[in-house]
Amino acid sequence: MAEYSMGAGFPLWSDADVAGTESNDWDLSEELKDALSSWQADFDNNYDPSEGWPSLEFLNRHFREASRLKVCLERELPNNVIDLDYWQLAVKGKEEPLPPTD
Repeated sequence: MAEYSMGAGFPLWSDADVAGTESNDWDLSEELKDALSSWQADFDNNYDPSEGWPSLEFLNRHFREASRLKVCLERELPNNVIDLDYWQLAVKGKEEPLPPTD
């Protein structure tokens, strides 16, 4: 979900639109749009392209929020398949396993 560039914007893509979309292109509540934008900003501000997250706690927190947002998206877009492609697993330059979901 998170876009791999600083200031990337909205973190959702559609198979029908390979160029990506803006937040106003999705039929989502303002609360969910804000939460997705905040989640992307957390990535932009804390994920280093070379080293990854500064700590395992950052990774775990970001992944938990990604999982929560996926559930919210499934509720608000029930006629769509929502995949969470979480690749941001580096912490201080070392690849970590996917955190457990609660």
